[in-house]
Amino acid sequence: MKEKKKNRILQEWGKPKNIDVEFDLIAQYESYQDKENKWQLSEKTLIDLDFKSFFLFVDRTSSAIGQQYLYNQFLQQSVNKEYLLEQESLVDFYSSHLDNKIKSIIDLEKLSRANDYYFPYLMFSELPKKMFKSWLINILQIAMLIGIVFTFKFPIVFVAVIPLFAINLFLHYTHKNRKLYSLLLKVDDPVQCTKKITAA
Repeated sequence: MKEKKKNRILQEWGKPKNIDVEFDLIAQYESYQDKENKWQLSEKTLIDLDFKSFFLFVDRTSSAIGQQYLYNQFLQQSVNKEYLLEQESLVDFYSSHLDNKIKSIIDLEKLSRANDYYFPYLMFSELPKKMFKSWLINILQIAMLIGIVFTFKFPIVFVAVIPLFAINLFLHYTHKNRKLYSLLLKVDDPVQCTKKITAA
């Protein structure tokens, strides 16, 4: 199994990723970082460089948190010499130790699920109010809004608005609690991944 993973990684090495990207999720880690004593790209520069297209081209990360970290590194870079030397040391290490690199990639791929983009929310803030797109929930919300509008002309419609409001409220908090519980159960994943990589 590990040999098959190794061969797949080598075959996919350096190739662009063919996945849907949501920059709002990728940017979450960067938005929580301390920007003091760090060199930063301005918004105007990002637009001039067409940064999003550039990022999609150079992104070869294998995990959600890795993608978020890379995004942060491009937007704001530390000017601390010791930090830069440490980064250079890691580059040299993985450049000369292919097996360690592949093992690290295999471990990091375990953090490539869609929900893993929400770790910054769990670490630094509250969970987002809207965490996924659901046609059913969208329809219920639209139906409730239409019902409220029609209530002014047809008061009897208010009878239908009450259960719609209750259902929307229930789905919102049920999903939010389920997502939080799911993330709490998986919070150990990045910890174990870090231990394996640092032990490599």
